[in-house]
Amino acid sequence: MLSFDPTHCKPTDFRYIVVAIGRDYDDVPPTSGVFTGRGSSVLHGQQSVRLLDVTYAA
Repeated sequence: MLSFDPTHCKPTDFRYIVVAIGRDYDDVPPTSGVFTGRGSSVLHGQQSVRLLDVTYAA
């Protein structure tokens, strides 16, 4: 399987992380759901990535 980064116009490599798979934007929006609360709030996020194994195609 070949993958391509349309934002940077180049093929992907081991530095890319799959966060979602879908047919188009509507299948995998970056945010979903409903937020209710006060008008002022702060959203924080955190991620952790660890390389477990590397397999190169022949």
